Amino acid sequence: MWIERHRRQLASGEQKEYHYLVDEDGNRSSIPSLDAFRYRQREKQRIIASLRAAESLLVVGEAGSGKSRLSRAVVEELRSVGYTVVTLPQPLTQRQLLIQVAEQLEIEPEQRQTVALFAETLREELENWPEPVFLVIDQVQRCPAAFRLWLEQLLPLSVPMLLLATNPPAKDLFLKLPRLELEPLRDGQIRELMQAEAEQLGLELSAADLSALQARCGGNPLLAGRVVREAFLGLDETAPDHRQWIDGTPIVVCGLASLIVLRYIGLGYGNRSLYVIGGILTVVALMARFLVGRLPRGSQRLGR
Repeated sequence: MWIERHRRQLASGEQKEYHYLVDEDGNRSSIPSLDAFRYRQREKQRIIASLRAAESLLVVGEAGSGKSRLSRAVVEELRSVGYTVVTLPQPLTQRQLLIQVAEQLEIEPEQRQTVALFAETLREELENWPEPVFLVIDQVQRCPAAFRLWLEQLLPLSVPMLLLATNPPAKDLFLKLPRLELEPLRDGQIRELMQAEAEQLGLELSAADLSALQARCGGNPLLAGRVVREAFLGLDETAPDHRQWIDGTPIVVCGLASLIVLRYIGLGYGNRSLYVIGGILTVVALMARFLVGRLPRGSQRLGR
Protein backbone atom coordinates (compact mmCIF):
# COMPACT_ATOMS: atom_id res chain seq x y z
CA MET A 1 0.00 0.00 0.00
CA TRP A 2 1.02 3.62 -0.39
CA ILE A 3 -0.29 6.98 0.79
CA GLU A 4 -1.96 9.35 -1.65
CA ARG A 5 -2.43 13.04 -0.89
CA HIS A 6 -5.33 15.02 -2.23
CA ARG A 7 -5.94 18.75 -1.82
CA ARG A 8 -9.54 19.98 -1.78
CA GLN A 9 -11.03 23.45 -1.56
CA LEU A 10 -13.78 23.72 1.06
CA ALA A 11 -16.91 25.81 0.70
CA SER A 12 -15.31 28.48 2.92
CA GLY A 13 -12.46 28.83 0.42
CA GLU A 14 -9.96 27.10 2.71
CA GLN A 15 -7.56 24.57 1.20
CA LYS A 16 -7.35 21.27 3.06
CA GLU A 17 -5.18 18.24 2.37
CA TYR A 18 -6.49 14.70 2.83
CA HIS A 19 -4.50 11.48 2.99
CA TYR A 20 -5.67 8.07 1.75
CA LEU A 21 -4.33 4.53 1.78
CA VAL A 22 -4.19 3.06 -1.75
CA ASP A 23 -3.94 -0.71 -2.23
CA GLU A 24 -2.52 -2.62 -5.19
CA ASP A 25 -5.89 -2.52 -7.00
CA GLY A 26 -6.12 1.25 -6.72
CA ASN A 27 -8.84 1.22 -4.06
CA ARG A 28 -8.63 4.17 -1.67
CA SER A 29 -9.51 4.16 2.02
CA SER A 30 -9.22 6.96 4.53
CA ILE A 31 -6.44 6.85 7.11
CA PRO A 32 -7.94 6.83 10.59
CA SER A 33 -6.64 9.56 12.84
CA LEU A 34 -4.93 8.78 16.14
CA ASP A 35 -8.15 9.36 18.09
CA ALA A 36 -10.47 7.83 15.49
CA PHE A 37 -10.94 4.74 17.61
CA ARG A 38 -12.04 6.34 20.85
CA TYR A 39 -15.62 5.06 20.76
CA ARG A 40 -14.97 1.35 21.47
CA GLN A 41 -12.28 1.65 24.13
CA ARG A 42 -14.27 -0.31 26.71
CA GLU A 43 -14.83 -3.23 24.34
CA LYS A 44 -11.20 -3.07 23.23
CA GLN A 45 -9.87 -3.39 26.78
CA ARG A 46 -12.26 -6.27 27.51
CA ILE A 47 -11.05 -8.14 24.44
CA ILE A 48 -7.37 -7.61 25.23
CA ALA A 49 -7.88 -8.73 28.83
CA SER A 50 -9.64 -11.89 27.64
CA LEU A 51 -6.93 -12.73 25.11
CA ARG A 52 -4.16 -12.18 27.65
CA ALA A 53 -5.99 -14.58 29.96
CA ALA A 54 -5.81 -17.20 27.14
CA GLU A 55 -9.56 -16.97 26.56
CA SER A 56 -11.06 -16.87 23.08
CA LEU A 57 -13.88 -14.47 22.22
CA LEU A 58 -16.50 -14.03 19.51
CA VAL A 59 -17.41 -10.42 18.68
CA VAL A 60 -20.75 -10.00 16.93
CA GLY A 61 -22.22 -6.88 15.34
CA GLU A 62 -24.20 -5.78 12.33
CA ALA A 63 -22.40 -4.72 9.17
CA GLY A 64 -20.76 -1.34 9.63
CA SER A 65 -20.77 -1.45 13.44
CA GLY A 66 -16.98 -1.15 13.63
CA LYS A 67 -15.82 -4.75 14.06
CA SER A 68 -12.92 -4.47 11.60
CA ARG A 69 -11.65 -1.24 13.09
CA LEU A 70 -11.95 -2.75 16.56
CA SER A 71 -9.91 -5.78 15.52
CA ARG A 72 -7.20 -3.56 13.98
CA ALA A 73 -6.95 -1.56 17.21
CA VAL A 74 -6.64 -4.76 19.25
CA VAL A 75 -3.95 -6.13 16.90
CA GLU A 76 -1.98 -2.88 17.00
CA GLU A 77 -1.95 -2.78 20.80
CA LEU A 78 -0.99 -6.45 21.18
CA ARG A 79 1.82 -6.12 18.66
CA SER A 80 3.06 -2.90 20.27
CA VAL A 81 3.86 -4.82 23.46
CA GLY A 82 5.60 -7.66 21.63
CA TYR A 83 2.89 -10.31 21.22
CA THR A 84 2.69 -12.50 18.11
CA VAL A 85 -0.62 -11.92 16.32
CA VAL A 86 -1.81 -13.82 13.25
CA THR A 87 -4.45 -12.10 11.14
CA LEU A 88 -6.24 -13.79 8.26
CA PRO A 89 -7.81 -12.22 5.16
CA GLN A 90 -11.21 -13.39 3.92
CA PRO A 91 -12.45 -15.30 2.07
CA LEU A 92 -9.91 -18.04 1.27
CA THR A 93 -9.92 -21.82 1.02
CA GLN A 94 -8.95 -23.95 3.99
CA ARG A 95 -5.47 -24.67 2.61
CA GLN A 96 -4.84 -21.02 1.82
CA LEU A 97 -5.88 -20.01 5.34
CA LEU A 98 -3.60 -22.61 6.88
CA ILE A 99 -0.71 -21.45 4.70
CA GLN A 100 -1.35 -17.88 5.83
CA VAL A 101 -1.06 -18.99 9.46
CA ALA A 102 2.16 -20.90 8.71
CA GLU A 103 3.74 -18.03 6.79
CA GLN A 104 3.02 -15.47 9.52
CA LEU A 105 4.58 -17.83 12.08
CA GLU A 106 7.49 -18.49 9.70
CA ILE A 107 6.71 -22.21 9.52
CA GLU A 108 7.76 -23.78 6.22
CA PRO A 109 4.93 -26.01 4.95
CA GLU A 110 5.76 -29.24 3.15
CA GLN A 111 4.46 -29.22 -0.39
CA ARG A 112 3.49 -32.90 -0.42
CA GLN A 113 1.37 -32.78 2.72
CA THR A 114 -2.37 -33.17 2.37
CA VAL A 115 -4.61 -30.50 3.85
CA ALA A 116 -5.57 -32.77 6.77
CA LEU A 117 -1.96 -33.64 7.58
CA PHE A 118 -0.86 -30.02 7.21
CA ALA A 119 -3.65 -28.92 9.57
CA GLU A 120 -2.56 -31.51 12.15
CA THR A 121 1.09 -30.47 11.85
CA LEU A 122 0.19 -26.82 12.29
CA ARG A 123 -2.00 -27.63 15.30
CA GLU A 124 0.91 -29.43 16.96
CA GLU A 125 3.20 -26.48 16.24
CA LEU A 126 0.76 -24.10 17.93
CA GLU A 127 0.38 -26.45 20.89
CA ASN A 128 4.15 -26.43 21.48
CA TRP A 129 4.77 -22.79 20.56
CA PRO A 130 7.07 -21.24 23.18
CA GLU A 131 5.14 -17.96 23.48
CA PRO A 132 1.47 -16.89 23.23
CA VAL A 133 0.08 -16.68 19.70
CA PHE A 134 -3.15 -14.78 19.09
CA LEU A 135 -5.38 -15.57 16.11
CA VAL A 136 -7.55 -12.69 14.86
CA ILE A 137 -10.06 -13.53 12.12
CA ASP A 138 -12.62 -11.07 10.79
CA GLN A 139 -15.83 -12.26 9.09
CA VAL A 140 -15.19 -15.76 10.37
CA GLN A 141 -18.65 -16.88 9.26
CA ARG A 142 -17.28 -16.84 5.69
CA CYS A 143 -14.55 -19.35 6.51
CA PRO A 144 -15.00 -22.89 5.20
CA ALA A 145 -16.61 -25.29 7.66
CA ALA A 146 -13.46 -27.45 7.66
CA PHE A 147 -11.34 -24.49 8.75
CA ARG A 148 -13.82 -23.61 11.51
CA LEU A 149 -13.52 -27.22 12.67
CA TRP A 150 -9.74 -26.75 12.85
CA LEU A 151 -10.25 -23.61 14.93
CA GLU A 152 -12.56 -25.58 17.19
CA GLN A 153 -9.79 -28.13 17.73
CA LEU A 154 -7.54 -25.32 18.98
CA LEU A 155 -9.88 -24.42 21.85
CA PRO A 156 -8.63 -27.19 24.22
CA LEU A 157 -5.05 -26.05 23.53
CA SER A 158 -5.76 -22.59 25.00
CA VAL A 159 -4.78 -20.80 21.79
CA PRO A 160 -6.41 -17.36 22.24
CA MET A 161 -8.61 -16.39 19.30
CA LEU A 162 -10.52 -13.22 18.50
CA LEU A 163 -13.24 -14.05 15.98
CA LEU A 164 -15.49 -11.39 14.51
CA ALA A 165 -18.72 -12.17 12.68
CA THR A 166 -21.88 -10.66 11.25
CA ASN A 167 -24.97 -12.79 11.91
CA PRO A 168 -23.04 -16.01 12.71
CA PRO A 169 -25.01 -19.27 12.38
CA ALA A 170 -26.00 -21.02 15.59
CA LYS A 171 -23.73 -24.04 15.15
CA ASP A 172 -20.26 -25.55 15.69
CA LEU A 173 -17.63 -23.03 16.79
CA PHE A 174 -20.07 -20.17 17.29
CA LEU A 175 -21.90 -21.98 20.09
CA LYS A 176 -18.75 -22.65 22.14
CA LEU A 177 -17.19 -19.21 22.40
CA PRO A 178 -18.10 -16.41 24.82
CA ARG A 179 -19.91 -13.72 22.86
CA LEU A 180 -19.49 -9.96 22.96
CA GLU A 181 -22.15 -8.02 21.02
CA LEU A 182 -21.29 -4.52 19.87
CA GLU A 183 -23.92 -2.03 20.96
CA PRO A 184 -24.91 0.91 18.72
CA LEU A 185 -22.91 4.08 19.29
CA ARG A 186 -24.54 6.78 21.38
CA ASP A 187 -26.27 9.74 19.75
CA GLY A 188 -23.49 12.15 20.64
CA GLN A 189 -20.83 9.89 19.13
CA ILE A 190 -22.80 9.50 15.90
CA ARG A 191 -23.20 13.26 15.66
CA GLU A 192 -19.44 13.70 16.09
CA LEU A 193 -18.78 11.26 13.26
CA MET A 194 -21.29 12.97 10.98
CA GLN A 195 -19.92 16.41 11.80
CA ALA A 196 -16.36 15.25 11.05
CA GLU A 197 -17.47 13.74 7.72
CA ALA A 198 -19.34 16.95 6.84
CA GLU A 199 -16.25 19.06 7.61
CA GLN A 200 -14.14 16.91 5.30
CA LEU A 201 -16.67 17.44 2.52
CA GLY A 202 -17.02 21.16 3.23
CA LEU A 203 -20.70 20.68 4.05
CA GLU A 204 -22.42 22.80 6.66
CA LEU A 205 -25.06 20.94 8.65
CA SER A 206 -27.36 22.54 11.19
CA ALA A 207 -28.46 20.83 14.38
CA ALA A 208 -31.78 20.00 12.70
CA ASP A 209 -29.98 18.46 9.71
CA LEU A 210 -27.82 16.33 11.99
CA SER A 211 -30.87 15.18 13.92
CA ALA A 212 -32.68 14.16 10.73
CA LEU A 213 -29.66 12.31 9.38
CA GLN A 214 -28.96 10.64 12.71
CA ALA A 215 -32.38 8.96 12.67
CA ARG A 216 -31.27 7.03 9.57
CA CYS A 217 -28.10 5.65 11.20
CA GLY A 218 -29.37 3.64 14.14
CA GLY A 219 -26.03 4.04 15.92
CA ASN A 220 -24.10 2.54 13.01
CA PRO A 221 -20.81 4.42 12.34
CA LEU A 222 -20.58 3.27 8.71
CA LEU A 223 -24.06 4.59 7.96
CA ALA A 224 -23.20 7.84 9.75
CA GLY A 225 -20.62 8.61 7.09
CA ARG A 226 -22.79 7.38 4.25
CA VAL A 227 -25.85 9.51 5.02
CA VAL A 228 -23.65 12.63 5.16
CA ARG A 229 -22.19 11.82 1.73
CA GLU A 230 -25.72 11.28 0.40
CA ALA A 231 -26.70 14.70 1.75
CA PHE A 232 -23.60 16.21 0.14
CA LEU A 233 -24.57 14.71 -3.23
CA GLY A 234 -28.20 15.85 -2.86
CA LEU A 235 -29.59 12.32 -3.07
CA ASP A 236 -33.13 11.58 -2.01
CA GLU A 237 -33.65 10.13 1.45
CA THR A 238 -33.89 6.36 1.43
CA ALA A 239 -35.34 3.94 3.95
CA PRO A 240 -33.06 3.26 6.95
CA ASP A 241 -30.69 0.32 6.51
CA HIS A 242 -29.98 -0.36 10.15
CA ARG A 243 -31.76 -3.01 12.20
CA GLN A 244 -31.85 -1.23 15.55
CA TRP A 245 -35.60 -1.26 16.01
CA ILE A 246 -37.86 -1.50 19.04
CA ASP A 247 -39.40 -4.95 19.46
CA GLY A 248 -43.18 -4.52 19.29
CA THR A 249 -43.99 -8.10 20.30
CA PRO A 250 -44.76 -7.22 23.95
CA ILE A 251 -47.21 -4.55 22.79
CA VAL A 252 -49.01 -7.06 20.55
CA VAL A 253 -49.18 -9.62 23.37
CA CYS A 254 -50.60 -7.03 25.78
CA GLY A 255 -53.19 -6.00 23.20
CA LEU A 256 -54.34 -9.59 22.72
CA ALA A 257 -54.44 -10.14 26.47
CA SER A 258 -56.64 -7.06 26.94
CA LEU A 259 -59.11 -8.39 24.36
CA ILE A 260 -59.27 -11.73 26.15
CA VAL A 261 -59.85 -9.91 29.45
CA LEU A 262 -62.69 -8.03 27.73
CA ARG A 263 -64.34 -11.36 26.95
CA TYR A 264 -64.13 -12.48 30.57
CA ILE A 265 -65.58 -9.18 31.76
CA GLY A 266 -68.54 -9.70 29.47
CA LEU A 267 -68.88 -13.28 30.71
CA GLY A 268 -68.71 -12.23 34.37
CA TYR A 269 -71.30 -9.50 34.05
CA GLY A 270 -73.54 -11.58 31.82
CA ASN A 271 -73.19 -9.04 29.00
CA ARG A 272 -73.44 -11.20 25.92
CA SER A 273 -72.74 -8.31 23.55
CA LEU A 274 -69.47 -7.48 25.28
CA TYR A 275 -68.50 -11.15 25.32
CA VAL A 276 -69.19 -11.54 21.57
CA ILE A 277 -67.41 -8.32 20.64
CA GLY A 278 -64.35 -9.32 22.67
CA GLY A 279 -64.25 -12.73 20.96
CA ILE A 280 -64.55 -11.22 17.48
CA LEU A 281 -61.82 -8.65 18.15
CA THR A 282 -59.52 -11.38 19.49
CA VAL A 283 -59.97 -13.49 16.35
CA VAL A 284 -59.43 -10.46 14.10
CA ALA A 285 -56.24 -9.53 15.98
CA LEU A 286 -54.89 -13.08 15.71
CA MET A 287 -55.65 -13.21 11.97
CA ALA A 288 -53.94 -9.84 11.43
CA ARG A 289 -50.90 -11.02 13.38
CA PHE A 290 -50.74 -14.19 11.29
CA LEU A 291 -51.06 -12.32 7.97
CA VAL A 292 -48.39 -9.78 8.92
CA GLY A 293 -46.03 -12.60 9.85
CA ARG A 294 -46.56 -14.24 6.46
CA LEU A 295 -45.67 -11.13 4.45
CA PRO A 296 -42.43 -11.37 2.43
CA ARG A 297 -39.52 -9.99 4.40
CA GLY A 298 -37.05 -7.50 2.95
CA SER A 299 -33.40 -8.35 2.64
CA GLN A 300 -31.31 -7.79 5.75
CA ARG A 301 -28.27 -6.91 3.72
CA LEU A 302 -26.92 -3.43 4.23
CA GLY A 303 -28.17 -1.05 1.58
CA ARG A 304 -31.04 -3.31 0.43
